[in-house]
Amino acid sequence: MAMGAKARDPNTPYEVYEFAVNGKVYYVGIGQANSKRATDRWNYVSKQIDRLNREGTLSPGKLRDIEKPSGAVIRRLIEMGIDGHKISYPWRGTGRGEALRQEALRIETLVAQDCRLANIDGNPFPASVDEILEYLNIK
Repeated sequence: MAMGAKARDPNTPYEVYEFAVNGKVYYVGIGQANSKRATDRWNYVSKQIDRLNREGTLSPGKLRDIEKPSGAVIRRLIEMGIDGHKISYPWRGTGRGEALRQEALRIETLVAQDCRLANIDGNPFPASVDEILEYLNIK
């Protein structure tokens, strides 16, 4: 997917965000500052599950979004009755390149602390949904 002018602008504010349950981080991502990328992810997956249940089908593109590891973890948490995850922002700054660098550093730090992350890119030990739920102490 081609990046727009705003994404290419080195002065665009970005943030690195984390999703956590039971005090344990399970996903690290980046987005432009004040976007809904982090804050609306839980609701987005929930709406797709509702739609799937109502219509019995999802378009391949939408289904793909909730089958990616981060979406699959959220989907399972919702299906298990978990109310939500905590969102934190370990870095805020400017430029997509720097945001990507900070995201990679954060993933590296968390992996070194034996966190089980749903991240695929930059994660030398991507975990399955079941491994992440076990790590989160979700039975």
